[in-house]
Amino acid sequence: MSTRTLIKLAGVVGGLCLLGQAAVNQYDAAGAAVNALYWGGIALVVVALVGMGTALVSGATWLRLIVGAAFPLLVWAVISVLHDNADDNVVDGGFGLGLALICSASLLGGSSRDDASTRGGSHAK
Repeated sequence: MSTRTLIKLAGVVGGLCLLGQAAVNQYDAAGAAVNALYWGGIALVVVALVGMGTALVSGATWLRLIVGAAFPLLVWAVISVLHDNADDNVVDGGFGLGLALICSASLLGGSSRDDASTRGGSHAK
């Protein structure tokens, strides 16, 4: 299994964890399950976002590291603004659902760019 596949799977599972957390957050008896779903989902989402950030850059390793660290922070900033303006469960559930759909669509979408034959430059033959 390739690294990109693992990143996409982390995004799907993490997004579904956040969606599940948002769905059961209103029940008082599910406090431990809510915490486990939230923190487990956040950890998987961070892994997926770092992987997605590094996939945005090809070439320089130092730039991949910077973008990989900055992309989750950018998403976190947008989510925190949405938390101020909407219900927390709606924001977390919507983000989790969106991330799970995007990652699952890219998993099911066809061939991966990991093939060695597609790794040439713009003038490669």
